Amino acid sequence: MKHIKKVELFLLIITLLLALICGILVYDFIIKPYFASYENKTVVDSTDLKTTELVYNELSQIVFAIRGYYYLRKELPENFQQLDVNTTYNYQYNFKELNDAFRIELRGNFPISDNEDLMKKNNLEGELYTTQENFLYTTVIDKVF
Repeated sequence: MKHIKKVELFLLIITLLLALICGILVYDFIIKPYFASYENKTVVDSTDLKTTELVYNELSQIVFAIRGYYYLRKELPENFQQLDVNTTYNYQYNFKELNDAFRIELRGNFPISDNEDLMKKNNLEGELYTTQENFLYTTVIDKVF
């Protein structure tokens, strides 16, 4: 009888040690990487938000400069040097003539997030199309007759 109790106690101790080892392994392989991934995602999201805020501000300045240039001179600018706008990033732009307006397309070769509140804050009334590699912002300027 004493021998059986010692074996039961020994098996109970082994079971508890195995449970402790399993808990440590679960923490190392599942919980710890999850927390690290969450922290990395939070850092990336905050960086993306700062980049998005800066890009929206620059887009707002560029659109304002293009409209001002067009309304003062009755012609669209040939290049960015005519606009006198300092930007952190490089943008590609294109103008398309519609019936009674011009459609402005501004492209960037970097990702930004689609945030309606930031667009309203920067007075961006056009359409924003984003992918993981780049974005396209389009807006319309009425023609002056």
